[in-house]
Amino acid sequence: MIYGFELRKLRIIGNDEKASEVSFKSGLNVIAGPSNTGKTYIFECINFMLGGTELPEPIDEAKEYHTVQLEIISRNNQVYTLERGLTGGKVKKYNSAISEIESNSKFTELAQKHAKKESVSSFLMKLSGFINTELFVIDRLSNQVRQFLCERFVSGSPAQAFSGSVVNQIQ
Repeated sequence: MIYGFELRKLRIIGNDEKASEVSFKSGLNVIAGPSNTGKTYIFECINFMLGGTELPEPIDEAKEYHTVQLEIISRNNQVYTLERGLTGGKVKKYNSAISEIESNSKFTELAQKHAKKESVSSFLMKLSGFINTELFVIDRLSNQVRQFLCERFVSGSPAQAFSGSVVNQIQ
């Protein structure tokens, strides 16, 4: 099985507004442009959709929008769409592309934080090859062992993400 995933599309939608979206290609994507054109907002929306707790900083151009969607594709070519209200709350996971979602489409709710049911983080870690694995790191400042939350997405094997790091894998 091949592990990993790529971002494909970020879309924000509102009641009467036309949806705004950014598409991503395979490989490195650079968001560039003049000041005050939404680059930071795009980054904040991506972070929010990948399980971040901070809401995207409101901007005038997005005041009529209420929902953000992020389309991802696994290395096994399974397409998923994550959807979340811009005010926070649970994440909906659709097993389809954004363009295929309708009002009656089935979805699974993902918790924002680790819970008894699947969370955004655990879903993304499974796609990245961390299945039924708990990772811990040693915090050198406090000399405490902390649970590791994967914030980096890499191609290849999970071990490559941690080369040079002190990580204990406990199963």
